[in-house]
Amino acid sequence: MKLEFESGLIPDEIYRELDFEGYLSSFEKSIPAIPHCVLRVLSESEAEERFNRLAKLDSGIDAHGIDTGGLLQKAGEIPSLGAMLPFFQKGLLEPFHLFDLGRFLKKNHSLEILERAVPVPDKEKVCRKIHQDLMTWTTEDFTGIKCNREEVALRNAINLLEEKTAAALSNIEQEIFRETGLKLIYPYPREVRKDAESLGRIAKCRHLELKDEGAFFRVDYHLSRTIEELVAEQKKTREEWGRLMEEKLKTVNKTLSAHLDAFLMYYEKRKQRLLDYAFLSAKKAHGLCFPEFTREPVVSLQKGCLPVLMNRSPDRYNSLDLELNKGVNLLFGANMTGKTTVLKTLYFHLALVKFGLPVPAGSFSLPCLNRFGLQLKSSGDTGQGLSGFADEIRFFSRPADPLSIFLVDEMFHSTDPVNGVSLSEAFLEGLRESENIYLCTSHYPEVLNIPGIRFLRMKDFEGDLESGDLDELLKSVPYQVEEISARKLKTDVKHNKKPLQIALHFSLPETIKKMIRKKLRE
Repeated sequence: MKLEFESGLIPDEIYRELDFEGYLSSFEKSIPAIPHCVLRVLSESEAEERFNRLAKLDSGIDAHGIDTGGLLQKAGEIPSLGAMLPFFQKGLLEPFHLFDLGRFLKKNHSLEILERAVPVPDKEKVCRKIHQDLMTWTTEDFTGIKCNREEVALRNAINLLEEKTAAALSNIEQEIFRETGLKLIYPYPREVRKDAESLGRIAKCRHLELKDEGAFFRVDYHLSRTIEELVAEQKKTREEWGRLMEEKLKTVNKTLSAHLDAFLMYYEKRKQRLLDYAFLSAKKAHGLCFPEFTREPVVSLQKGCLPVLMNRSPDRYNSLDLELNKGVNLLFGANMTGKTTVLKTLYFHLALVKFGLPVPAGSFSLPCLNRFGLQLKSSGDTGQGLSGFADEIRFFSRPADPLSIFLVDEMFHSTDPVNGVSLSEAFLEGLRESENIYLCTSHYPEVLNIPGIRFLRMKDFEGDLESGDLDELLKSVPYQVEEISARKLKTDVKHNKKPLQIALHFSLPETIKKMIRKKLRE
């Protein structure tokens, strides 16, 4: 089962950077009934229904001690009916389609036994009804149509005729080979060159006739009257059998058509349940969770992970705990403490929820979102002819539906500092009363004077910033967000020299490092 997202929601560069494809691969299982699935963006009500259903199913499986691995194994045995259903809908089922349908019902019943405590809804018992009809019209293993006494007699007569005809033709073909050296298979002719050494023997063979085709001779069978009558009788009985089976199949199709609509509905529910099992299996295997929806415009992410980073450095990766309120949440922090990673981690989780997938977190609660967006530091959009500044303005110009979340990295660092501060102040003051949720990062200390904003800070590096190597410094990043008062943040920003201290850990020319140390002493 190959999963992919509906295009249009996640920008290509973000999709690749955050490795959404790698995350999707953890849900891919061997389920023939769903060889490929495009996950589409869910509406608010669809997302709520999806996760409520998954949580209820997960709870039911745990409560009754059902083995998820066993469910997934049986799910992998259920065949796809994608090729058969169009013929079912047109009333044109052939015997091999009935076999496919019967095999589906048999494998489906095995799965139903396992999931008896959490059954797929089937009020009309359509699978049972179709199975009863198939048992009426087909053999026990669904490999053929049941025949009455007269039909059995006709089939036996056909078999006898075929045996006699095959034996007679085989004798003729062997005699032809002995006399001419030609290997023929009835009823197919052969072409022989006009200078062929065997032409004389072919012309004398009583079972063959030559026809001049200009550039070559065509060699055809010349059968005796007895053999021709045998072949004709065989053809006649086959045609009679074909008419009988055609009428019988019409009756079978008419009988099964009464169950078509109910079965189509059930089949879609079954496929959805198989997909649910794949999601639940991945949830249990990778420690994922389902989001919980709140009626309040608040977000709570506990132990949230960004798999692409966690897999890269599992020994020093710290998960994210984050609480956001409506209005503006402004995140400060020293360079390299993970502010942008916070935005990307939250974006990753929001995107997964929009597509109806479990998330890599301990818990995640949020309102049912209309929309969410991410604006990272950018050099612009050359395709649209926009600078980084214009691209950022455009981001804020999009309509903000109620209950939306917007993530903005380094507000208005796309322009000069003076105007960047003014624009940041204007936007933050205008958004602080919003019912939507904004998480923005900034280095501008002037915005700390704006009332009605919730201030957050990345916890600082631990240990001595002026000693040790860069790798050890990165290991000391706590990657934790804490709420902080504007007054305390002003003091910290005023005396913050951590960027200078961090710069000394890089391989800079000694003349530059000397000037940095001088600045640190001032």
